[in-house]
Amino acid sequence: MKHLIIDALNLIHKSSLYKSKLSQGIDIALMSLIEDIKSYINIHSSFKATIVVDGREFDNVSSAHPKITLVYSGTKVNADLIIKKLIDSTTNKKLLQIISSDTEVYNYGKFNSCDSISSEEFLTKLNPKKSIITTSNKSTKSGTKEKPNRPSRKEIDEFLNLFGE
Repeated sequence: MKHLIIDALNLIHKSSLYKSKLSQGIDIALMSLIEDIKSYINIHSSFKATIVVDGREFDNVSSAHPKITLVYSGTKVNADLIIKKLIDSTTNKKLLQIISSDTEVYNYGKFNSCDSISSEEFLTKLNPKKSIITTSNKSTKSGTKEKPNRPSRKEIDEFLNLFGE
């Protein structure tokens, strides 16, 4: 079963739809995201999801879905650390899909042979009929990605195998 690990606030801030709901409260934006992920999981029945949220738990927010788990980082650590711990504690990392545009989290997933995708890419899969991606004002030399990606662990191993250490 494919396991999505979602950096919730990163995803919310990359979406104009969810970001517009932040003025009503983070909990409102989070509930909207959870509803869309429920729909996505119902369509992709072989998936499950862990939604990792920075900060404290909201009393009025619940996933209410057997295949969706909400994890709050608390006030002492951030969601990035929780995501890394989830990756580290998983035996078959190839079943993980890490969803974050945070370069450190994205690359940590890649380095550990996970399927890492950007929040923007996931948003196009989550709701392909709506244009919900926030455009970035940051320019890049290549014009394709906000930040460059590093090679995955598999790519590094292949390079070392071909060219030696």
